[in-house]
Amino acid sequence: MARILLVDDDELLLLTLKTLLQTIGYEVVTACDGLQGLQAALEHAPDLILLDVRMPVLDGFGMLAALRANAATRTIPCVVLTALDDRESLDNALRHGADGMLLKPVQTEALLQAIAGRLEVLSARKHVGVRAVPRTPPDLTEKSDEDELNEVLLQSSVRARFKESREVSVLFSDIRNFSRLSEMLPASDLAEVLQQYYERAGKVMQHHGGMLVRIIGDALLAAFESPRNISGEHAGQAIRAGLLLQATARDYARELELRYPRRDLPPFAVGTGIHTGEVMVCSMGPGQTSEVTVIGDTVNVAARLEARSKEHGCTLVASAATANIASGRFMYGRREHVTLKGRSAPIEAVMVLGFSPRERVEPAEIVALRA
Repeated sequence: MARILLVDDDELLLLTLKTLLQTIGYEVVTACDGLQGLQAALEHAPDLILLDVRMPVLDGFGMLAALRANAATRTIPCVVLTALDDRESLDNALRHGADGMLLKPVQTEALLQAIAGRLEVLSARKHVGVRAVPRTPPDLTEKSDEDELNEVLLQSSVRARFKESREVSVLFSDIRNFSRLSEMLPASDLAEVLQQYYERAGKVMQHHGGMLVRIIGDALLAAFESPRNISGEHAGQAIRAGLLLQATARDYARELELRYPRRDLPPFAVGTGIHTGEVMVCSMGPGQTSEVTVIGDTVNVAARLEARSKEHGCTLVASAATANIASGRFMYGRREHVTLKGRSAPIEAVMVLGFSPRERVEPAEIVALRA
């Protein structure tokens, strides 16, 4: 039976479609963002890909472009599932290499007809030995497949949202007591603990308009940019995300206490640093192993502020550059000038205590922030 790759950040929809297609007899592989989808396409060589448009890390258009830029994946039929019901979205999907488009909520009959239709075309191609015409953009035809894929990835998702010379707010968060936690839990349990926490942390970032750029063991890096014509909004969104991240960690700590009642584990907690400034988006690493990331003094300062938060007994520290932009929206504690490791000039650090009475908090945030 045919193998189908489902790519969507809606976990409920993924589960529903996976169950439906497996019941019919299809082999199903799933991924929750465009980058994971690309990796799954290269690893599993699906006969058909169904993908969403709006996804974290790499969106559907970026994934389509990357698929069509790689010889190993450029002929795989792709059907876009989207709630974007307009001509521009359809044109975008087709321009990036989609073979079809279905509107959400997806109707079962329409979905199964679309799948059957694309697979029939694929079967006919294989039968007569005809390959689809590569959809590689003209300006990429002289480049290797690895170069094409890396360039498309670099131009989509993170780069599309965080332009060079644009001001952003960077959030760096680290799991406290991670070394002790590693000593006291088997590797399989530790991996599960991290996976579950980062799934929740990723949703927090996404809910506040942030991009989860990297996860590095026990730390995560996220970047926030303001919507058009709303200067400085990213600073407030980054602080809101930082506060909600603390609440998420507190809830998860209680969950771990119930899960491991006799382990005497150290309390699960996170420390967070936030700074506002310019970043450079670049690709690090050789060939297809390269990763899109953000670098610069802004990232370094956010990480150093997180490290200093441990010394000052607090969990969320922002630079004055960030706190002042979001002035009036949050309650701040002690301010002081600190010298950060590897930096000659001191920086003013501000303890973030919580929301101000004037700041509107969404209902979901009220529940999550309840201690």
